[in-house]
Amino acid sequence: MGLEVTDATVARSTTGTGPGPERAAQISRENQAGVSAARTASLEPVYIPNVGFAGIVVPPVVTSSPESDQISDCRKDKCIVDGKLYTNSTDIPGNHPKPLLHPDGTQVLGPDKQPVFGPNGVDIEKIASNARAHHNWLSMPAALLKFRHSGEWDFQRRNTDDIPGIGVRPIWTKPYQNFANIAAGYILGSLGASLDDVAFYADKYCKIRHCNYNERRAEAYPNIGERHLRDYEIGVRLWNEYHPHERG
Repeated sequence: MGLEVTDATVARSTTGTGPGPERAAQISRENQAGVSAARTASLEPVYIPNVGFAGIVVPPVVTSSPESDQISDCRKDKCIVDGKLYTNSTDIPGNHPKPLLHPDGTQVLGPDKQPVFGPNGVDIEKIASNARAHHNWLSMPAALLKFRHSGEWDFQRRNTDDIPGIGVRPIWTKPYQNFANIAAGYILGSLGASLDDVAFYADKYCKIRHCNYNERRAEAYPNIGERHLRDYEIGVRLWNEYHPHERG
């Protein structure tokens, strides 16, 4: 996790749907050229640009690959939660599928045009409202850290019990991938982040964490998938749908 230190101003999108052609080309050139690669590789504290808190420094959190120890199939591994063994992650209480809805009650569709489902124990509106109610100069960095892999707001993963000899392991529910990314756009959008902010941070985080996304990459943000970028866009737009007269 981490971003490169820079004093350059990152232009915000004026449409709320992402960077314009010139900015996208600039970001792509910078990322692909490995700007300040040596500084990034050193994992020094880094500057988070364009999140409304100039100069905020967040220490990097870097561990092993986020996919290296997670459980992807409860039929083949021990998904023990609250002392009970589950063979399907969606059977775990609070992790049952719940449709994500627009204000008019219609289902939100993901980039693949399929309905989006998330865990029924997660209320992103309540989380966003609580985050806004306690909004201060540390709100954005704190929120960003919660969205890290297996963090408090990584809604596609939940932890097992602390099993003797094994420890705590994250259980990954693949069908919640889109929901988790949309939730990031929604909650960070409630705090004032633009699509460009969310995607920029995710891209730099994945550059450090070596996220293994076997899918088409976003042109302007080559360390995340195009699907992730579209998910973030859906999330930011969904926040604006529910709160048309509010600003983060």
